[in-house]
Amino acid sequence: MGRMTYNALQPPFPEHKPEDQPARQAAVENELKFHTARLDVAAIQKLYDVHDTAEMREELRSALNVSEALDAQQREIVQDYYFHLYAFAKAKGFDAKKAGTLLSICREIFDADAATNAPSESMEKSFERLEAQLLRHAEFRPPKALDIFDEGDVQEIMEWMLHNYFRHYKLYKAIFTKRRSDVFSQAAPFAVEAPREPLPLSSFLPLRVEVDTPEDAPAPAPAPAPA
Repeated sequence: MGRMTYNALQPPFPEHKPEDQPARQAAVENELKFHTARLDVAAIQKLYDVHDTAEMREELRSALNVSEALDAQQREIVQDYYFHLYAFAKAKGFDAKKAGTLLSICREIFDADAATNAPSESMEKSFERLEAQLLRHAEFRPPKALDIFDEGDVQEIMEWMLHNYFRHYKLYKAIFTKRRSDVFSQAAPFAVEAPREPLPLSSFLPLRVEVDTPEDAPAPAPAPAPA
């Protein structure tokens, strides 16, 4: 059996610069589909310098890429949802990375709920998705999880979502989910078949009762004559 060979790394070796670390970390997070890589942290950081409510709502709409296919009422509701979610994050002292990750996770939950009206996609399934995503961003276990949130953050986020999103879950579904409507059309209009008249009782055959009579018992054998 021959020896295994490999191409050795030849000098000069690649230099790892400290300023390259954020870019490498972002590339890994994007490849593993973490929510930290789905939003522009700089755009979220810009929100902290905005104090006008209307301007803040517009910045959130742009950062979260709210669909233009929604009507005016739906866009207003979505912007309210994201605005109050961001206000919660800011009140809890979340930095831009925490706030951006939270907005990205909750946007994924909202979009998944609004995308389907299947009976199998229940509120319980939605809550389980939220819990799984939060826990995936609450523990340093690379490459499976990142420690963006701590245990207290997760508890407070879950409580906020319960009281501000899942309490109105059916209302959100009614507004944003496409309704399924079944239309029944009659092939021949006004062609309603009349019920047939029932047959008279006399037309039925009489019941035939068969009685099993026992067969005649054989006659007893004659007694033998006396000697």
